[in-house]
Amino acid sequence: MKALRIHAWGESPRLDDVEAPRPGPGEALVEVAAASLSHFDLTVASGEFGIRPELPYVPGVEGAGTVVESDVLAPGTRVSIRGGGLGITTPGTWAELVVVPHEALTEVPEGLDLDLAAVAYDPLTTAHVSLHGVGRLGDWADVDVHTAADEVVLVTGAAGGVGSMVVQLALRAGARVIALVSSDRRAPLVPEGAEVVSLQDVARVAELAGDPIVTLVVDTVGGEGLAERMAWVRPGGRVAVVG
Repeated sequence: MKALRIHAWGESPRLDDVEAPRPGPGEALVEVAAASLSHFDLTVASGEFGIRPELPYVPGVEGAGTVVESDVLAPGTRVSIRGGGLGITTPGTWAELVVVPHEALTEVPEGLDLDLAAVAYDPLTTAHVSLHGVGRLGDWADVDVHTAADEVVLVTGAAGGVGSMVVQLALRAGARVIALVSSDRRAPLVPEGAEVVSLQDVARVAELAGDPIVTLVVDTVGGEGLAERMAWVRPGGRVAVVG
Protein backbone atom coordinates (compact mmCIF):
# COMPACT_ATOMS: atom_id res chain seq x y z
CA MET A 1 0.00 0.00 0.00
CA LYS A 2 0.98 3.66 -0.24
CA ALA A 3 1.86 5.58 2.92
CA LEU A 4 3.34 8.97 3.75
CA ARG A 5 6.24 8.51 6.18
CA ILE A 6 8.54 10.81 8.09
CA HIS A 7 12.16 9.74 7.66
CA ALA A 8 13.89 12.61 9.48
CA TRP A 9 12.74 15.19 12.04
CA GLY A 10 11.65 18.47 10.54
CA GLU A 11 11.58 17.14 6.98
CA SER A 12 8.61 16.66 4.66
CA PRO A 13 7.11 13.16 4.43
CA ARG A 14 7.91 10.77 1.59
CA LEU A 15 5.41 8.63 -0.28
CA ASP A 16 6.49 5.02 0.24
CA ASP A 17 5.32 1.57 -0.74
CA VAL A 18 4.95 -0.42 2.50
CA GLU A 19 3.45 -3.72 3.54
CA ALA A 20 -0.27 -3.55 4.33
CA PRO A 21 -1.02 -4.06 8.05
CA ARG A 22 -3.10 -6.86 9.53
CA PRO A 23 -5.44 -6.35 12.50
CA GLY A 24 -5.09 -8.28 15.73
CA PRO A 25 -7.59 -8.99 18.51
CA GLY A 26 -9.55 -5.86 19.44
CA GLU A 27 -8.49 -4.07 16.27
CA ALA A 28 -10.04 -3.16 12.93
CA LEU A 29 -8.50 -2.69 9.51
CA VAL A 30 -9.80 0.55 8.00
CA GLU A 31 -9.49 1.87 4.47
CA VAL A 32 -8.69 5.56 4.90
CA ALA A 33 -10.89 7.95 2.94
CA ALA A 34 -9.60 11.17 4.54
CA ALA A 35 -6.83 12.01 6.99
CA SER A 36 -6.29 15.31 8.73
CA LEU A 37 -3.02 17.19 8.89
CA SER A 38 -3.28 18.59 12.38
CA HIS A 39 -1.17 20.97 14.40
CA PHE A 40 -0.25 18.00 16.61
CA ASP A 41 0.98 15.98 13.61
CA LEU A 42 3.36 18.82 12.75
CA THR A 43 4.55 19.07 16.36
CA VAL A 44 5.39 15.36 16.51
CA ALA A 45 7.05 15.48 13.08
CA SER A 46 9.27 18.36 14.22
CA GLY A 47 11.00 16.05 16.70
CA GLU A 48 10.45 18.58 19.48
CA PHE A 49 7.58 16.69 21.14
CA GLY A 50 8.16 14.68 24.31
CA ILE A 51 7.44 11.42 22.46
CA ARG A 52 9.40 10.54 19.34
CA PRO A 53 8.14 7.67 17.17
CA GLU A 54 10.78 5.36 15.77
CA LEU A 55 11.82 6.59 12.31
CA PRO A 56 10.51 6.16 9.69
CA TYR A 57 6.93 6.39 10.89
CA VAL A 58 3.45 7.08 9.47
CA PRO A 59 1.88 10.25 10.98
CA GLY A 60 -1.83 10.94 11.25
CA VAL A 61 -3.61 11.08 14.59
CA GLU A 62 -7.06 11.52 13.02
CA GLY A 63 -8.97 10.39 9.98
CA ALA A 64 -12.05 8.65 8.63
CA GLY A 65 -12.81 5.71 6.39
CA THR A 66 -14.59 2.39 6.04
CA VAL A 67 -14.02 -0.85 7.90
CA VAL A 68 -12.39 -3.60 5.84
CA GLU A 69 -12.00 -6.21 8.56
CA SER A 70 -13.15 -6.36 12.20
CA ASP A 71 -14.54 -8.84 14.71
CA VAL A 72 -16.92 -6.15 16.01
CA LEU A 73 -17.92 -3.85 13.13
CA ALA A 74 -19.33 -5.00 9.80
CA PRO A 75 -17.23 -4.44 6.68
CA GLY A 76 -18.22 -1.17 5.03
CA THR A 77 -19.06 0.57 8.31
CA ARG A 78 -18.15 4.25 8.05
CA VAL A 79 -15.98 5.38 10.98
CA SER A 80 -14.00 8.32 12.26
CA ILE A 81 -10.58 7.62 13.78
CA ARG A 82 -8.96 9.31 16.75
CA GLY A 83 -6.74 8.15 19.61
CA GLY A 84 -5.24 4.76 20.34
CA GLY A 85 -1.69 6.04 19.91
CA LEU A 86 -2.14 6.40 16.14
CA GLY A 87 0.51 8.53 14.52
CA ILE A 88 2.63 8.44 17.68
CA THR A 89 3.19 4.93 19.01
CA THR A 90 1.59 3.06 16.08
CA PRO A 91 1.32 3.88 12.35
CA GLY A 92 -1.21 6.64 11.71
CA THR A 93 -3.81 7.59 9.13
CA TRP A 94 -1.52 8.95 6.40
CA ALA A 95 -1.83 5.66 4.56
CA GLU A 96 -4.28 3.74 2.40
CA LEU A 97 -4.95 1.27 5.23
CA VAL A 98 -4.57 1.59 8.99
CA VAL A 99 -5.05 -0.77 11.92
CA VAL A 100 -7.10 0.92 14.65
CA PRO A 101 -8.14 -0.22 18.17
CA HIS A 102 -11.92 -0.46 18.32
CA GLU A 103 -12.04 2.11 21.13
CA ALA A 104 -10.49 4.68 18.76
CA LEU A 105 -13.34 4.31 16.25
CA THR A 106 -16.67 6.12 16.13
CA GLU A 107 -19.37 5.23 13.65
CA VAL A 108 -20.12 8.07 11.22
CA PRO A 109 -23.83 8.70 10.62
CA GLU A 110 -25.20 8.63 7.12
CA GLY A 111 -25.21 12.04 5.52
CA LEU A 112 -21.98 13.18 7.17
CA ASP A 113 -19.16 13.45 4.66
CA LEU A 114 -16.05 11.47 5.61
CA ASP A 115 -13.85 14.48 4.85
CA LEU A 116 -15.68 16.41 7.56
CA ALA A 117 -15.72 13.43 9.94
CA ALA A 118 -11.93 13.22 9.65
CA VAL A 119 -11.46 16.69 11.15
CA ALA A 120 -14.41 16.86 13.53
CA TYR A 121 -12.13 16.74 16.58
CA ASP A 122 -9.51 19.15 15.32
CA PRO A 123 -8.75 22.31 17.34
CA LEU A 124 -11.64 24.17 15.69
CA THR A 125 -14.19 22.35 17.85
CA THR A 126 -12.36 23.16 21.10
CA ALA A 127 -11.85 26.75 20.00
CA HIS A 128 -15.50 27.28 19.12
CA VAL A 129 -16.82 25.79 22.37
CA SER A 130 -14.38 27.73 24.56
CA LEU A 131 -15.13 31.02 22.82
CA HIS A 132 -18.88 30.76 22.30
CA GLY A 133 -20.12 28.02 24.62
CA VAL A 134 -18.04 28.74 27.73
CA GLY A 135 -16.87 32.29 27.05
CA ARG A 136 -20.27 33.44 25.72
CA LEU A 137 -18.76 35.87 23.24
CA GLY A 138 -21.19 38.73 22.68
CA ASP A 139 -23.63 37.36 25.25
CA TRP A 140 -22.59 39.14 28.41
CA ALA A 141 -24.91 41.17 30.65
CA ASP A 142 -22.56 44.13 30.98
CA VAL A 143 -23.73 47.69 30.44
CA ASP A 144 -20.99 48.35 27.88
CA VAL A 145 -20.98 44.98 26.15
CA HIS A 146 -23.92 44.19 23.91
CA THR A 147 -22.39 42.37 20.94
CA ALA A 148 -19.20 40.58 19.97
CA ALA A 149 -17.94 43.88 18.52
CA ASP A 150 -17.90 45.30 22.06
CA GLU A 151 -15.62 42.53 23.32
CA VAL A 152 -11.87 42.66 23.91
CA VAL A 153 -10.70 39.05 23.76
CA LEU A 154 -7.31 38.00 25.10
CA VAL A 155 -6.09 34.70 23.66
CA THR A 156 -3.08 33.07 25.30
CA GLY A 157 -1.02 30.59 23.35
CA ALA A 158 -2.30 32.40 20.27
CA ALA A 159 0.31 30.83 18.00
CA GLY A 160 -0.76 27.29 18.92
CA GLY A 161 -3.35 25.01 17.37
CA VAL A 162 -6.36 25.91 19.53
CA GLY A 163 -5.24 29.46 20.26
CA SER A 164 -4.83 30.41 16.60
CA MET A 165 -8.33 29.08 15.86
CA VAL A 166 -9.79 31.12 18.75
CA VAL A 167 -8.11 34.22 17.31
CA GLN A 168 -9.69 33.63 13.89
CA LEU A 169 -13.15 32.87 15.28
CA ALA A 170 -13.12 35.94 17.54
CA LEU A 171 -12.00 38.17 14.67
CA ARG A 172 -14.66 36.64 12.43
CA ALA A 173 -17.28 37.57 15.06
CA GLY A 174 -16.07 41.18 15.05
CA ALA A 175 -14.27 41.29 18.39
CA ARG A 176 -11.06 43.10 19.12
CA VAL A 177 -8.41 40.44 19.76
CA ILE A 178 -5.19 40.63 21.75
CA ALA A 179 -3.02 37.62 20.92
CA LEU A 180 -0.50 36.75 23.63
CA VAL A 181 2.58 34.74 22.65
CA SER A 182 5.53 33.52 24.67
CA SER A 183 8.23 35.18 22.57
CA ASP A 184 8.79 37.50 19.64
CA ARG A 185 9.67 34.59 17.36
CA ARG A 186 6.15 33.18 17.80
CA ALA A 187 4.47 36.41 16.67
CA PRO A 188 4.54 35.62 12.90
CA LEU A 189 2.50 32.45 13.59
CA VAL A 190 -0.53 34.43 14.80
CA PRO A 191 -3.33 34.95 12.24
CA GLU A 192 -3.54 38.45 10.80
CA GLY A 193 -5.93 40.95 12.33
CA ALA A 194 -5.05 40.56 16.00
CA GLU A 195 -2.88 42.79 18.16
CA VAL A 196 0.08 40.56 18.96
CA VAL A 197 1.68 40.97 22.39
CA SER A 198 4.81 39.07 23.33
CA LEU A 199 5.60 38.33 26.95
CA GLN A 200 9.04 39.73 26.11
CA ASP A 201 7.42 43.13 25.58
CA VAL A 202 7.54 44.08 29.25
CA ALA A 203 6.21 47.60 28.71
CA ARG A 204 3.08 46.47 26.85
CA VAL A 205 2.42 43.70 29.35
CA ALA A 206 2.66 46.20 32.20
CA GLU A 207 0.29 48.54 30.36
CA LEU A 208 -2.34 45.82 29.98
CA ALA A 209 -2.00 44.83 33.63
CA GLY A 210 -2.27 48.42 34.80
CA ASP A 211 -5.37 49.29 32.77
CA PRO A 212 -7.56 46.17 32.48
CA ILE A 213 -9.55 46.32 29.26
CA VAL A 214 -10.05 42.64 28.49
CA THR A 215 -13.62 41.36 28.69
CA LEU A 216 -12.90 37.71 27.88
CA VAL A 217 -9.81 35.54 28.20
CA VAL A 218 -9.52 32.23 26.39
CA ASP A 219 -6.51 30.66 28.06
CA THR A 220 -4.81 27.67 26.44
CA VAL A 221 -1.64 27.82 28.54
CA GLY A 222 -2.53 27.62 32.24
CA GLY A 223 0.33 27.46 34.73
CA GLU A 224 1.42 29.98 37.30
CA GLY A 225 0.94 32.91 34.93
CA LEU A 226 -2.81 32.35 34.70
CA ALA A 227 -3.54 34.31 37.89
CA GLU A 228 -1.47 37.22 36.58
CA ARG A 229 -3.29 37.22 33.25
CA MET A 230 -6.66 37.20 35.02
CA ALA A 231 -5.70 40.60 36.45
CA TRP A 232 -5.89 41.98 32.89
CA VAL A 233 -9.66 41.33 32.89
CA ARG A 234 -11.90 44.22 33.77
CA PRO A 235 -14.37 43.65 36.64
CA GLY A 236 -17.13 41.24 35.68
CA GLY A 237 -15.24 39.72 32.76
CA ARG A 238 -14.88 36.02 32.03
CA VAL A 239 -12.06 33.52 31.71
CA ALA A 240 -12.41 30.29 29.73
CA VAL A 241 -9.59 27.87 30.52
CA VAL A 242 -8.82 25.14 27.98
CA GLY A 243 -7.20 21.93 29.22
